Amino acid sequence: MTNSSIESKADIESCNRHNRMLVTDLLSYRLLLMLSFLFAFQSASAQVKLYPVHRSNPTTISNVKIASTARTKTVAPLSLPFWEDFSTTPVNNPTDTLANYPLRSRWEPSEGVWVNNGLGINPPSTNVASFDGLDSVGLPYSDQILLNGFRDKLTSLPIKITDVPVIERGSVFLSFFFQLQGHGEWPDSNDFLRLEFKDSTDTWIPVMTIRPKTYYNRNVFYDTIISVQDRLHAAGDTIFFHDDFQFRFQNYGRKSGPYDTWNIDYILLNKGRTINSNSFPDRAIASTASNLLGDYYAVPVQHFFDTKPFENVQFDVTNLKNTSTSVDYSANITTHNYIGGVETINSTIVVTEGVKGASGDMNPFERVRVTVSQVPDGNNAALFNPAADSLKLSLKTTLITEDNIDPLRLQFLPLDFTLNDTLSTHYVMDNYYAYDDGTAEYAAGTTNPGNILAYAFELVSSAPDTLASFEAYFPDFGLGSNRLVNFYIYPDDNGKPDSNNPLLVARNRTVQRKGLNNFQLISIEPIKVPMRFYIGYESQYIQVGLDVSHDTGDKIYLFKNDSWYQNPDEIYGSLMIRPLFIEGVGGGPLVGLPEEQPSITIYPNPGKGQFFVEGSADLVMVSTVTGQQISFEKESDGNRQKISLHHTSPGIYLLRFRQGDTIITRKLAVQ
Repeated sequence: MTNSSIESKADIESCNRHNRMLVTDLLSYRLLLMLSFLFAFQSASAQVKLYPVHRSNPTTISNVKIASTARTKTVAPLSLPFWEDFSTTPVNNPTDTLANYPLRSRWEPSEGVWVNNGLGINPPSTNVASFDGLDSVGLPYSDQILLNGFRDKLTSLPIKITDVPVIERGSVFLSFFFQLQGHGEWPDSNDFLRLEFKDSTDTWIPVMTIRPKTYYNRNVFYDTIISVQDRLHAAGDTIFFHDDFQFRFQNYGRKSGPYDTWNIDYILLNKGRTINSNSFPDRAIASTASNLLGDYYAVPVQHFFDTKPFENVQFDVTNLKNTSTSVDYSANITTHNYIGGVETINSTIVVTEGVKGASGDMNPFERVRVTVSQVPDGNNAALFNPAADSLKLSLKTTLITEDNIDPLRLQFLPLDFTLNDTLSTHYVMDNYYAYDDGTAEYAAGTTNPGNILAYAFELVSSAPDTLASFEAYFPDFGLGSNRLVNFYIYPDDNGKPDSNNPLLVARNRTVQRKGLNNFQLISIEPIKVPMRFYIGYESQYIQVGLDVSHDTGDKIYLFKNDSWYQNPDEIYGSLMIRPLFIEGVGGGPLVGLPEEQPSITIYPNPGKGQFFVEGSADLVMVSTVTGQQISFEKESDGNRQKISLHHTSPGIYLLRFRQGDTIITRKLAVQ
């Protein structure tokens, strides 16, 4: 058995029709060093750089690996067909320790393969499996910057293919789609992706090696297929047709970080195929949905009610069959309204129509960008209660296809190609803005002293509001101890941060370990911000979590050499920084707002947790500066009220009163 070098679909077909040719091994050590030093120099010259992050709890994943590898012969192997498009793999769920890892029902422990919906560009179906230089918990395989070697592995569970009659074994083929780089990093010329089969002697045999070529496009997924033939040893024993057949992918490249990226999708192993079997009775959702709330996954609830900033959602659909087909879709929403901790749930259909609007006709192998023509009715009080403290909204889009009745489906039974026909996206209306989905694939940070990284936010409200604080995710990796960071709030100056007139400067703030995907609150004196503002930080040693499922790279700015540059290194993704606002558009009489009304008097202030309020007003709420409500008891005696706060620690709190149609906010200091 010889190793094969596959360059394109034409090469694949040629190599499968003829004997495979021996590929050249790795480049010479001298050339490898030259390329490695060149890459190291290029990385060092970057001003904003990607860094690895913990992707899961190391202890948890270690325990899972031990349990998963304890397979015995009593576990039945899988049967044909084997199909995996990763669309049913949970992703970006911070509460699921196995989210973003290949399903244990099909794969052995992944050893670093990361299933995600952001690193692939134009995949055949949503979610891809990505290979790079990070291990199963998101850390580099090696701290030696120039070390190359085998890195991630994706290994199938055993598959019993001896059930295939001898006369049909020539029709057993494995196909898959692959992509170089995507939203990751382009592999070096000596890197490769390798496919291997395990023979009856438990030996892994390389059957396909894919190397970078200049004609490959980072935006394209290339389909390939290879025969699983009944090859013989000299002794006459079968090699691949045995009860515990397995296949695996592994990549070779730089082992020191998120480098040399390969993406894989839509893997199918089945009989009854030929070298030209690239058509599937499958119409699939092939991307995440654009945000219903503009660029945001989350907005403050009062900002939402102020403008109801819904935008038309878009998502991709692919026809994976070589004939025309008709595809419609439906979109519906479910809202969860919360008032004083009480939840109310309502649902409604937004629209049902063709993927091209009036038409649902798709051409062979066509990819369509669908625009949902309707947005939810923000004035529907049953769906969006104006009295709600917060809301959660789920948008579900479902394809209406012929996947279950397609005549070609008989060749693929018992596979269910409708599994990739549904997409759910979740949004939050609470007290903060978020571009990110809460899960970091990488981190981003500056590389040189004195550089400042700033992130732009635009209010969806009709007027400026009061920024209460902000929070950010600082990954534990690289954060060996508490670090001091300078933070800044800037107004806008013709599309860039106005560093000459900062709204706030908070120096020498401590950044601490907070755990996987946990945000750290940065408390500030509440400040009124304009419609566009920036949150910036200055530290050469601190990185911020980066979510690559949604790109807002155009909102990232770098300050260097006394000038601002818009994302000069083209970092793709969203920084995990979230501004928090005081409830209510316009906020209260805090920094930059009108002075407190003299008709209300609070004493003692500061106090120990009990306060007296004199004046004609109705107490509405007590909260932290981040909007978390605080329970309290109230006793009234004429125009004087005694307020006793529950379970408070020293700090600043906000008391909100109503006088007629006016809401008055007062700061309250607890000692």
